[in-house]
Amino acid sequence: MTSTEGGERDSVIVSAHELFRLIRLGQAPVVITVVREQTTSASEIVSSPNHVTLSIRDFQGEGGGTRGDRPLPDLDILTKTLTDRHIGADADIVVYSPDGPLLAARAWFTLHWAGRSVRYLDGGVAAWMSAIERQTDADGPIANAPIRSVEVSPADADDATRAATTGVLLDSRSPSSFHFQGHISGAVSAPALDVLDESGFLLPDAELREHFRQFGIENDTHVVSYCGGGVAASHNALALAAIGISSAVYIASWSGWSADPERPVSTRIHHTPRNPEKR
Repeated sequence: MTSTEGGERDSVIVSAHELFRLIRLGQAPVVITVVREQTTSASEIVSSPNHVTLSIRDFQGEGGGTRGDRPLPDLDILTKTLTDRHIGADADIVVYSPDGPLLAARAWFTLHWAGRSVRYLDGGVAAWMSAIERQTDADGPIANAPIRSVEVSPADADDATRAATTGVLLDSRSPSSFHFQGHISGAVSAPALDVLDESGFLLPDAELREHFRQFGIENDTHVVSYCGGGVAASHNALALAAIGISSAVYIASWSGWSADPERPVSTRIHHTPRNPEKR
């Protein structure tokens, strides 16, 4: 995988401060609230003139078997969903979720895969509420529109197997799932939420690089992430993209891998984390 140096972080995430200013200056992107279940009570938290609420189900297809629980959606169906909600192909999009950062990351990954310009709201709901309380100043220049600078792509079971032997295969599930449910042979335990600080913000670049370096990941490392069904793994992919490291997500993940009786399951520990108390 390749890497580019520069403003990768700004093309992947947006701060609540910047989003607030964009809205106040009349340059609001389309803000998508991603909810676990779409109900009549689902409502926006980020108040924007260009706002849409979608369910995580809009960012997945019909699952089952080796496809996994949450495969990518049919691209035509996703495009129709976005078009029906007046989200054009050239729209700048920001995603967040009141149900946690992992859902927002999966929406980010899916929209990125679909060729959309999309950023993830760093710090989520808590960061937005803080920005509202501070009444962020709208003066000053606005950052340039995000550009795609790294590759983030879907992977299959064979890609995951190759990464385990020729690169790094990150298991983004909880430590208990990794240890007790089993994992893909050669995978290392890298819980997705470990890339966040105590306030829910993505770690600074230097800390992210050090975090992934403990797994042997450098700029050109072949990296694939997986989890239970392609949600948490999207969060690790997002964090890697923020520091300019391309990666892939094995979308079927453990739910798809374990559905194939020919695929081996390992309980061996392949990596001793630098911070075992966090796992």
